[in-house]
Amino acid sequence: MATPRRLYLYRHAKSDWAEPSLEDIDRPLNKRGRKAAEAMARHIVDQGWRPDFIICSPSRRTRATLDGLLAEVGKLPVAIEDTVYEARSDDLLACLRAVEDGYRAVMVNRPQSGT
Repeated sequence: MATPRRLYLYRHAKSDWAEPSLEDIDRPLNKRGRKAAEAMARHIVDQGWRPDFIICSPSRRTRATLDGLLAEVGKLPVAIEDTVYEARSDDLLACLRAVEDGYRAVMVNRPQSGT
């Protein structure tokens, strides 16, 4: 029987709506979001939470939020997965089930559509 995994869910910080013509996947973080991403990353470190593998959406805002986290925790294995963007729960479960057994703490970083 495999040892249970720890799952961290990590949502992107506040996105920028200044350019309404951008596709949802291409929206960056706004100024408040960049500051919040830094604060969230520090909080994760302060709590001693450390994933050993991260699954991240390809959206610009989730990748920017992830960059802030990696700046605090250091280099970690990351998989940018197209299926995570707008994924339903069964899609996320399939992604998690595909993670190698050696990873015990997995983080999923995904957007909420329209935010």
